[in-house]
Formats: sequence, C-alpha cells, structure tokens
Amino acid sequence: QEAKQQCDFLTVYVHWGIEKSSMPEEYQKQLAYQYIDAGADLVIGSHPHVLQGIEYYNGKPIVYSLGNYIFNQEISSTVLLKVRVTLQNEAVLKLIPAYASGAKTQWMDSEAEAELYQQMEEISFGVMIDADGTVRIR
Repeated sequence: QEAKQQCDFLTVYVHWGIEKSSMPEEYQKQLAYQYIDAGADLVIGSHPHVLQGIEYYNGKPIVYSLGNYIFNQEISSTVLLKVRVTLQNEAVLKLIPAYASGAKTQWMDSEAEAELYQQMEEISFGVMIDADGTVRIR
C-alpha cells in the first residue's frame, strides 16, 4: 500500500511456488490477490523453473511463473514478458516465446510459438493468447 502511494504503476515480483509444478499453489493465488487488493497493478512470479499460468484478478494480470532461462541445461520452453502500460494504467501483456540451448536464451520458431501459446492457455485461468502472443481476458 505504501509503495502504491509513491508510483503510478506498481509491479510486484515474487519468488514463490514449487519447483517443476506447472500449476500455482493455492497460497500463490491468495497472495497475488492480496497484492492486487493492496494496490499492485501487475504480479509476476518466479522460482518454479517451469511455466505456470496467467490470470486476471479485478482486471489486473498475474503471471505465476515465466519459466526458466539459463541454468546450464536445455530448456524447451520459457517466455519473456513484454508489458505495455496504457494511459489508463492498464497492463497489456505480450508473451515472447523462447528456449535455452548452449547456455543462451533463443527465440522459438513460429510453429513452436503456436504450441507454446496453446500450452499457456491450457494452464491459465480465463485468458486467451493471440497469434502474436498478446494475452487477453476470455
């Protein structure tokens, strides 16, 4: 609540979740809702090392886990997140699909992108993902 008083758009970045679990735990959802109720405009989580879903709560996006980047291993799918904040202080999310190989994060090809968008829709809650990676409320 104090941080929100000092900024126009507040992002909360959280280290949470169970490693390798593609679904958020109930406590993650409850904390995310509490962050938004306290003034967060966007909640982004990390730690599970795999993709977790996205949902909107009171019109604000929650990205439970972006996946994994580089840990000297092959990572078949992860996402980078591009956020555009509108003049109305709304977050427009766009997923940028990637994978890691040879100790570096790389862009996916378009066929793999489509599969990743479908996977993200399946593990998300009430969202759809456009062919360009834009996340929308269903």
